[in-house]
Amino acid sequence: IDVESEVGVGTVFRVYIPFRAVLSTGQLPEIPEIISVSSRHAQVLVVEDHPINQQLMRAILDKLGYRNEVVNNGQEALRLLEEKSFDLIFMDVQMPVMDGYKTTKAIISRFGSQKRPVIIAMTANALQGDREKCLEAGMDDYITKPVQASMITERIRIWIGSDEKEKSSRQSVN
Repeated sequence: IDVESEVGVGTVFRVYIPFRAVLSTGQLPEIPEIISVSSRHAQVLVVEDHPINQQLMRAILDKLGYRNEVVNNGQEALRLLEEKSFDLIFMDVQMPVMDGYKTTKAIISRFGSQKRPVIIAMTANALQGDREKCLEAGMDDYITKPVQASMITERIRIWIGSDEKEKSSRQSVN
């Protein structure tokens, strides 16, 4: 903390906070092109309350060529799912209003287990049991934050980067 003051002129307060920049260049890392052309027609929904994570996910999905929408919480996701269909949902686990666990259960209740979108948990929780908790809630897969472009690319390739016959026979990642 630093203070400069001069009578009749004013006072300046300075607070120095050390931090490390996440993306110091302001640029996203290079995203590999490994997605099949047919899967680019897929619709992707991102359910995430943090603005920086929203921006990062949108930038990755835009660069990959996916149509995508971003909502702030589970309640907004359920509303949007009444109007539109999505092939894949990246679901934050901890959000205000309605968390990812409750949202996933509501989606499964609405769609059943057959025709629902693939749901991939995104969470900063990486302790033993966190992954299992997501899968028990009905999510199909799990990635930890901070997300990397390569993680998103790989999950899309696994879950929607193949033909319909292969997708319908796939089960949750264990």
